[in-house]
Amino acid sequence: LDAGPDGILCALAPARGGTIRVLAGVGHFERHNQSLLEATDLPEDLATAIGTALRQRTGVVAGDHTVLFIPAPKTDGENPDDAASDAVACIQAPRPLLDQERELLEVFTSKIAIGFANVALYERLRQINQNLEHRVRERTRELEEANQALHRLATIDPLTGARNRRAFMESAGQE
Repeated sequence: LDAGPDGILCALAPARGGTIRVLAGVGHFERHNQSLLEATDLPEDLATAIGTALRQRTGVVAGDHTVLFIPAPKTDGENPDDAASDAVACIQAPRPLLDQERELLEVFTSKIAIGFANVALYERLRQINQNLEHRVRERTRELEEANQALHRLATIDPLTGARNRRAFMESAGQE
């Protein structure tokens, strides 16, 4: 690509009113790390290209900048605040990218999107397992309580509250 290490990664935060945040920058973009896009001094054409790419969910070429769209993994819709953010990676090159170079970068960004989806699936699986483990512990506790109640019913006379014949036979069998 004949490109130096100058690039920026931005994400659209739907849960925060659609603001665009600079997640990371390298080279002369590094000073913008963790900034809101609107608070940066990025060139207007680049900021516009980033916004366009995120809102139209597509890659954009703007002068010496190529903005590659990285879709967020889909969520199951349970909690919209947990929705992942779409992202864009912007690469600055000293010349316009060739079609083949742009296609290779698009393949690369699709691999990144698959990686994001795998991370989201793994996190969802971890949450489901954690929930299942909690439910198993709760049900086990309930079963233990039910077994203790059954044992009391089987060994104590309900009328007198005294231990019954079955409890006596269990005690005798243990000795």
